[in-house]
Amino acid sequence: MIRNASLYAGFLLDGSGEPFVKNAHIRVRNGFIEKVEPDRQDILEKPGVWDLSGRTVLPLLADCHAHLFMSGTTDLNARKRQAAADFSETRRIILDNLEKHRLRGIGSVRDAGDRDARTLRFKNSLKGPEKIPVRIHAAGAGWRSRGRYGTLIARSPATGQTLARAVSDRQEGSDHVKIINSGLNSLTEFAKETRPQFDLGEMTAAVEAARRLNLGVMAHANGKIPTQICVDAGCRSIEHGFFMGRETLRKMADKGVAWVPTAFAIKAHCLHLEKTGGNADVARRTLDHQLSRIRLARQAGVTVALGTDAGSPGADHGDAVLWEFQTLMEGGLTLEEATRAASLNGARLMGLENEGAVAPGMRARMMAVPGDPSMLPESLKRLRLL
Repeated sequence: MIRNASLYAGFLLDGSGEPFVKNAHIRVRNGFIEKVEPDRQDILEKPGVWDLSGRTVLPLLADCHAHLFMSGTTDLNARKRQAAADFSETRRIILDNLEKHRLRGIGSVRDAGDRDARTLRFKNSLKGPEKIPVRIHAAGAGWRSRGRYGTLIARSPATGQTLARAVSDRQEGSDHVKIINSGLNSLTEFAKETRPQFDLGEMTAAVEAARRLNLGVMAHANGKIPTQICVDAGCRSIEHGFFMGRETLRKMADKGVAWVPTAFAIKAHCLHLEKTGGNADVARRTLDHQLSRIRLARQAGVTVALGTDAGSPGADHGDAVLWEFQTLMEGGLTLEEATRAASLNGARLMGLENEGAVAPGMRARMMAVPGDPSMLPESLKRLRLL
């Protein structure tokens, strides 16, 4: 991260959602952005200015939904080995995945959990000067109802223990709580809705228990009823959110509940099925429906944050951010809005109040990519970290 410098950016995409500006001067002091001025081509006449002509400067990005303990391989045997790996092997996998994020300009990852809380253990194991390339916000193990979906990433409360009681026993070092309140999307039956794993009373009590620990709840939920329960209960974000109702989207906007659509996850299924000769029809229809929900969310004013579900089959860490960025634009977000979803909205969802934008008072966590902003997100493959 830059400590002290003056930069000239040919183009500045600041993460606010506003249109990009040209010929920007950015002054950094003590690691924080002190000044941002557009139309300052004259600044190049001063000695010591970093010349980033012909490049776009933007904030580092955030992936708000990933599973760092797994890769995005579609090889079932490899996935089984990773799921059963000991901690030393998982540590290697996590470090490899973090490096892939770094190489695509991702500065923060919001991990969505694993059954044995290995990513949280990894985060807690970092001592003293040991540094990792990307900041991790970890849930630890998620929570699910006994006998329901989620065995790879979540645990069930103990016999006789309520969900709220389980949440109250905070996992040391956790940054948020993950609760699963539906099943997966069907790849054989379009819009099939699973029943909720927890009712409104159980979810509300769990959210309140998390709030007493100063933690927000990220809720895995698909379908009208499961997502409605999570929004009414006060969850901080809806993860996936396929087949949400219009009224739920309106409530999310009113209550400030963020949405992490993970649309590329279903697109990855489409690509894999098409490659292997499978029937991708339901997956394609599901993707089209999710894109229509993104358009409705934009109209309703829902806060959308980019998340990839990296670590699921076909969703490779790092590269999945480029795909999700593009998919959000296919869903109707402008380039500037998609950038905000990938930066400022993600930072705020993780509680990083002075990150996610190139603006006075923000940390100088930035990158430069070749060309003008229209070359994004492909230009993230040739970035320069600043």
